[in-house]
Amino acid sequence: MKHGIKIGVAGLGNMGGSIISGLAGTYSPDLLFGYDVDGAKCQTLAHKLTPSSSPAELVRACDIVIIAVKPDIVPKLLNDVKA
Repeated sequence: MKHGIKIGVAGLGNMGGSIISGLAGTYSPDLLFGYDVDGAKCQTLAHKLTPSSSPAELVRACDIVIIAVKPDIVPKLLNDVKA
């Protein structure tokens, strides 16, 4: 286990899901957080992470956030965090 650093991944598609799967070998699910607009992706990875209900919740819960969405989605994601 790492030293309590909480890592979040916004976007759990191919890239974000792969990042979570890679980190899951080192981090426990209580230190990995994820958010995706498709709740089914969160549920699929629930054994590896703690699902977040919104981008803002993800950012509040984590020390590090990895943005793993397509570039055209980034502005909306950041607006959701700011709101």
